[in-house]
Amino acid sequence: LAQLGSCVLALPLLDRFGRRTLLLVAIGGMFCACASLVVYFATAPANLGVWPLLSCFAYVSAYSVGLGSLPWLMLAELFPQDVRAAGASLSIAACYVFSFG
Repeated sequence: LAQLGSCVLALPLLDRFGRRTLLLVAIGGMFCACASLVVYFATAPANLGVWPLLSCFAYVSAYSVGLGSLPWLMLAELFPQDVRAAGASLSIAACYVFSFG
């Protein structure tokens, strides 16, 4: 649910702020979510509470807005017109092979 909502949110944000800004903000959000999770577990609380869940939610949302969706949108711009279909197909196949391989 978080990932779907964040991907839908990424498109209007991309038009408004641009790719570079959106990627930098997403990377910063991912860093902050991971850092807050580290700080939370470093303090060794007695009960887990809701903070780890919120940190994971924030990480997934930031990833989906930036690094999860923008490279797929920029893929068509990386290849010349005559080899765009083959290049995109090979890139997507390589991504899935290395991710789930």
